[in-house]
Amino acid sequence: MQLRGGMAGINSVSFISDHYSATTVNEKNSSIVYIMETENTPRFIQALKQWPFIRAYALFIHMFIVKKQLALIMLLLFGILTMLNAALDDTTVNSVLHSVSIHPLLFCAMVVGSAGILIRFTPIGKYHAAEHMAANAYEHSGDMKLENVKRHSRVHSHCGTNIVMIFFVTFTLLYGIFGYNPGTIFLAWGIAYELKENEERIPYLMRPLMYLGYATQYVLFTSKPKDKHVEAAIKTISSLEKEENSYVQQLG
Repeated sequence: MQLRGGMAGINSVSFISDHYSATTVNEKNSSIVYIMETENTPRFIQALKQWPFIRAYALFIHMFIVKKQLALIMLLLFGILTMLNAALDDTTVNSVLHSVSIHPLLFCAMVVGSAGILIRFTPIGKYHAAEHMAANAYEHSGDMKLENVKRHSRVHSHCGTNIVMIFFVTFTLLYGIFGYNPGTIFLAWGIAYELKENEERIPYLMRPLMYLGYATQYVLFTSKPKDKHVEAAIKTISSLEKEENSYVQQLG
């Protein structure tokens, strides 16, 4: 089975495979596993994902279709960045924007830092770490015994934190050259996405960027999990694998 993604919640761990998604929710005295069939990606999105740079923006289009709340949050952040940049450029004494101006790069750092603190000091950080440890164990050896999973790293090469940090570095460089405009953000995202997609081809460039992502994961976005967090992640992958095996048997 190929793991296609994962996510941590306030009391849950989720994983996605080719045909199913599984979520284990820890309650006070029990844990419940929910299994759902994954929705097919629209064909036009699949077609867009075949083209370099365009595929970076196809991800956002798909997000608007299946994760509207997250898409709205990102639009809000984009609007705030635009407003803050307008405030920096506005020198009129009566400007409301000028009175609350914050540098866009500082704002980005504040968003990442605030999100990290929120995750690091809540159960989300522990479930996020458990998600990574279980995924690393499964992909490395498939041995999902508790003690083996606990020996694995709580950072993962495919965590979304990595591409966020690559984007932040890219955006900072482009901001220094071109200043801020809507095109700066879109260009930075396209470059960051392609850098991550071609990670193995340019290891000399990607290695320090990935180390930055790993450090951010470890310090801000994960915390040391307890057994119950790791067990939830193990249970999720085991349940997902069972469903995928049943799917294959039905086809055979």
